[in-house]
Amino acid sequence: FLVVYHQVMHVEGGHYTCDVRKADSDIWLRINDTVISYTTVKDVVDRNHRRDDHDCPYLLFYELISRKESQRRR
Repeated sequence: FLVVYHQVMHVEGGHYTCDVRKADSDIWLRINDTVISYTTVKDVVDRNHRRDDHDCPYLLFYELISRKESQRRR
């Protein structure tokens, strides 16, 4: 999974960051230019509900898995 955010600074521009889940794990990373830090799924969800820091979810990438694959991963 990957969520790309547009941090709105003003009408003509802004800054992009993202939260990404490492493949086949529950590890989430926050990427901001050259700074990469660990985050949690709770922080990712909470970030998408806040509107005070001007983060706007812009794109969401995800992988569709079959029901059989989903049951195998559990």
